[in-house]
Amino acid sequence: MNIFFNTILGSLGAVTTVPSTATAVSIEDLNLVFDGNSLTAGVGATGAQDYPNYVNNDLANKFNSKTFASFGVGGQTTQSMISDATTQIYSKYQSGKQNVLIAWEDANSFNAGRTAQENYDDFKTYFQGAKNAGFEHCILITGMYYRKSPDDTYRNINGAIMPVSRIQNITDYSDLVYGSDINLVPWDYTIDLRNAPVVGGAIGQQKDSNWSDAVHLTDSGYRLIANVVTAKIKEIFNII
Repeated sequence: MNIFFNTILGSLGAVTTVPSTATAVSIEDLNLVFDGNSLTAGVGATGAQDYPNYVNNDLANKFNSKTFASFGVGGQTTQSMISDATTQIYSKYQSGKQNVLIAWEDANSFNAGRTAQENYDDFKTYFQGAKNAGFEHCILITGMYYRKSPDDTYRNINGAIMPVSRIQNITDYSDLVYGSDINLVPWDYTIDLRNAPVVGGAIGQQKDSNWSDAVHLTDSGYRLIANVVTAKIKEIFNII
């Protein structure tokens, strides 16, 4: 397990419900579930489950009602996400609602020795289980490129230098995801954070104030991730 993904933050699985309001712009009842590693947990920021919480707040009063849960765990691999998905994630499905599952993990799995192809196949297994459980809207997020320190090395949260091979892992895995026919995979939508404003972009960029280390973000960085995810959900439900 990668040492820079080894912190399990609190607020795991917190669920909130927003009642009907006159200002809702969608008649749908939304059930919003997140899963992932320390980037979902919010390592490097001042809160916990940061980008999921930002998204949840962004969608306040946008639906007839809304429930929310986030299970970002530091150190979590895609395989470990699969291992507890039945009890932790798939069980969150709620009949009669629009169920949205958002998952992201393309760091710890590579550190644990999984190849790009294996992580891709693992997510096919993970999301097929979600589909079997009834989730109507499955979103797969793939990550942005890591950021260099001023000495041109990639350093983790403890300051240790990370292997450059991690960058190639991200490239190979993302290329597999975006080279796939969306009609032949169990996820319904994708978000390529290499295209995200500010925190996305080309390989080899220097770390700035949006990054707490080569991998993790600060409050402002997670806010930028949330902006992209919120926009995707609004697009799915035709919310302006």
